[in-house]
Amino acid sequence: MPMEKAEKLYAWKNFNRSPIKKQILDKWMQLLGDKSLKEQAYQVFLRNHAGMFIPQGGPTFREQLVLEKIRLGGDYITDFISVDSDRSDGFKFTLIEIESPHSNLFTNEGLCSNRLQKALKQVEDWQHWIQDNKDTASRILPTEDLLYSVEYLIIIGRREEDKDLRRSKLKLLERQKNVKIRSFDHLTDVFLSRSYDSYTKISKSSGETVSKEQNNQFTNPFYIAYPDKEWRSMTNKFKKSLFHMVSRNIEVILEHRSYNTILPDYEKWACINGNNEFCSVDDQFILNSR
Repeated sequence: MPMEKAEKLYAWKNFNRSPIKKQILDKWMQLLGDKSLKEQAYQVFLRNHAGMFIPQGGPTFREQLVLEKIRLGGDYITDFISVDSDRSDGFKFTLIEIESPHSNLFTNEGLCSNRLQKALKQVEDWQHWIQDNKDTASRILPTEDLLYSVEYLIIIGRREEDKDLRRSKLKLLERQKNVKIRSFDHLTDVFLSRSYDSYTKISKSSGETVSKEQNNQFTNPFYIAYPDKEWRSMTNKFKKSLFHMVSRNIEVILEHRSYNTILPDYEKWACINGNNEFCSVDDQFILNSR
């Protein structure tokens, strides 16, 4: 559901104390506990809650986009990509492979499970494709230094697997394969610890402007991951300079955004409670909410 032009400023920070957050968490935990589900169920949930669960590329990054099912040539498709703005260094990309929360990482003999081997092979294929197709990859993943700006993440299993065994073996695998490996519980941590702000600091060059309404809409956490078709359309419209990518392309980013069906539930909760969650542009409560 595309969002109409913002006429109000939204206090997204109040999401932390809304019942909507607990409802989303309860649904997520229910999915994690259902061993009958296939990977697609988790893919769909994460796509529809991309602004809440998909981890950012680093602790200093605050300008995040999330992509889904991006094609790399004719052979490979990513599950997700976290796109983080690194100010003057352009975009940073984290290519994400989603497995199952019910898969073990290791066998009883301490070897990589078949599912983990499959995920590692997928990441290795992505790495080789980007290395061998730099020109094509640079059009899909526009940034200043492609090889420096791409990282890899595998989401698989739960933390309940033997922690000592898991920790030592994962560190070795991560160094050897140039990939981070995290459990589905890590995504729960992301959701619970994420800062849901009404505004964020968007880096920009002298002379560039991002309006209060644009900033507030950009921080809306209810967005859906951009699919391949939308992302390719966006990159064709992006300004060619590769630094300060969000501020330079804020109109394109917001034009192509869609939001999940839970957003109206949050709006309804805010209106019923009458706690100034939705305020006019001139309301100093919301303008000073950060």
